[in-house]
Amino acid sequence: MKRERLPTSQWRTFWKVLGCTAALWISIDLSAAWAGTTTIGLYRPSNNVFYLHNSNTYGIGEIMTSLFSIAAPGDVPIAGDWTGDGITKTGLFHPSTNWFWLSASNTPNTGALFVPPLGAAGDLPVAGTWSRAGATGIGLFRPSTNTFFLWNSNANNTYGLPDFVVAVGAPGDLPIVGDWDGNGTTTIGLYRPGTNAFYLWNSNAHGPPDVVVTVGAPGDLPVAGDWDGDGTATIGLYRPSTNTFYLWNSNAHGPPDLVIPFGGANDLPMVGNWDGL
Repeated sequence: MKRERLPTSQWRTFWKVLGCTAALWISIDLSAAWAGTTTIGLYRPSNNVFYLHNSNTYGIGEIMTSLFSIAAPGDVPIAGDWTGDGITKTGLFHPSTNWFWLSASNTPNTGALFVPPLGAAGDLPVAGTWSRAGATGIGLFRPSTNTFFLWNSNANNTYGLPDFVVAVGAPGDLPIVGDWDGNGTTTIGLYRPGTNAFYLWNSNAHGPPDVVVTVGAPGDLPVAGDWDGDGTATIGLYRPSTNTFYLWNSNAHGPPDLVIPFGGANDLPMVGNWDGL
């Protein structure tokens, strides 16, 4: 059974594009949950290239891929196991049209699944296995109402109603998702930049969060994934000012378990199980 730990993403530039107030970077898509170990990656908007690392260590990414044929300025990167084979693939979300473009593999310019427009202007993309079955499904978070809209399928959603609708949080919160309790289902979370706090739920339902963790510094971007391969998604941060990932192996206060410099100016963090291991 594949587990989704998402982490999504999350960026000052895209926050502005989406019409929200932002003097800070935010990570939208963007933790991704899958069986195996989640590792780091980056998306470089200046050249529309994904740089994906198969280990959580310092060094050059082993995979470089792109979606040049469909990429456009302002696109938001997203990742998921869209085909259900255990390997995380890249994707893009186009805020001006609300189209998802999901790559079939991490080979440059391979075929992509086009998901017809969903949601409304200003929505932010997320992805996860919301019902513990099949490939990664897409989702949207609406900042204007702090509401998640989650679909279990990426097909024929032009007029389809979401499988889950959950309103939680406060203005300014950023979406993040993961399998926080290791039961094989991706569930919702929020990151509050004003207090550097993660709020994590073990079900896709209304109610108080099951976990609250405060870590990091102003300007950090949230990510989430199974960094140690134990089947549970845990928190992380990416610091744009130093291009550094800070990853925790538990959803608890304390120093990070991993500190990894990676990337360059204006790169956006992504995470996933890029090699399926």
